[in-house]
This record gives sequence, C-alpha cells and structure tokens, in this order.
Amino acid sequence: MDRRREGRATELLAIIVATLIPGLLWLLFFYRRDKFEAEPPGLVLRAFAYGALAIVPAIAVELPFQHYLVAPPSAAAQLLVVFGVVGLGEELAKFAATYLAVWHSRHFNEVMDGIVYAVAAALGFATVENVVYTSVFGLHVAPARALVASLAHACFSGVMGFYLGWGRLYAPRPAPAIFYGIGLAAVLHGAYNYLLLSGWAPPVVAVAMVAGLYVFLSRKIRQAARLSPFRRD
Repeated sequence: MDRRREGRATELLAIIVATLIPGLLWLLFFYRRDKFEAEPPGLVLRAFAYGALAIVPAIAVELPFQHYLVAPPSAAAQLLVVFGVVGLGEELAKFAATYLAVWHSRHFNEVMDGIVYAVAAALGFATVENVVYTSVFGLHVAPARALVASLAHACFSGVMGFYLGWGRLYAPRPAPAIFYGIGLAAVLHGAYNYLLLSGWAPPVVAVAMVAGLYVFLSRKIRQAARLSPFRRD
C-alpha cells in the first residue's frame, strides 16, 4: 500500500511539473512581449492564479453537457455545445478571472496590459486543465497539451484581452468592445474545439489553426504597442 501511495505521489508530482513549468514558461514568453512598461509580476501571477481557479465554475457548467461532446445526438447539438457552452463558458470564466484580478488596478494603463493579464489568466486556466487531462490520459499527452493547448488558450484570451484594454482605455463605452472581445474569443475557441471533436479534419489542422491564431495575436500585440503611451520613438 505504501509503495502504491508513493508511486501515485510520484506520478502526481511528475504531472504537475510537466504542466506547471510549461505554463509558467509561456507566461514568461508573453510577459516579455510587453516592451514599454512591464506589469508588476505579482499582479500577473494573481491573474494566473485567478485563471486557475476559474476552471472550477467552467467545469461545473460543462459537466451536464459532456455527453453532447463525446456522443452527440446530432452534429447540430454538438456544434451548439462546443460553441455555446465550452467556448463561451470558458472564455467568460477567463474574462471574469481577468476582471476580478486586475480591472481596477492603476497598473492597467495600456492596451497591452489587457493582453498580458488575459493571457496570464488563460495560462492559469490551461495549466489546471492540463493537469486534469494528463491525470486521466497519462503523461504522454503532456507535451501536446503544454505546447498546443496552452498556446491555444493564450491566443483565444489574448485576443479578448486586446479588446478589454481598448474598451477600458479608448472606447466611449467599454461594454461593446468587451463583449466583442469575449464573443470573438468564444468563436475562435469553439472552432478549435470543433476541429478536434468532430473528426472531419486531422489534428494537424487544429495545430495549423493555433499557429494562425498566434500570428493574429502577434498583430494585435504590435497594434497595442503602437497605442502605448509609454512608447519612445
């Protein structure tokens, strides 16, 4: 019994290391994309932690609909759940984490900050999700989850974060820009998940989509940089 417990503890430690370290490395990667005024590390880690906690309500919302994902009665039902429950539900959870963590902070003072904080929340969410998936399916799924799924979450929410920053700092009314950002992130998230679940395209298509999303997010990062009040030309 002790050996079994020790083996399980070792496996759990390996899972945490295999998922937490890549999540933090992605966080550092995006954190360093903020060239003009770096955010306080403690605030970024707060967003990461809030994002990790946000998976709890997301799972609670998704659980009643799991059979629509694995054995859907129709393609339409699967499509509705993938976009309306998983995509929208998870992006709302990550938005809530970002909002609660940093929205009222005086450090949130440029559009790029919205990207950094939303990405941090997304990576916290993805890290816990990766722990769950790796615990269920084994360590062999950890590399793909750490590389592809984590980057996908960062891209969905990073795009949303651009519109959070834009809405907070430049829009006459924040709400329309914020809702647009959440909706766009939900659509991108739903499209990615549908590619994986529907089976009509090989997984490499989903990987290519993530690469395209990163290019799109990079354009938003450059756009945010041009808007920075701390830019020195």
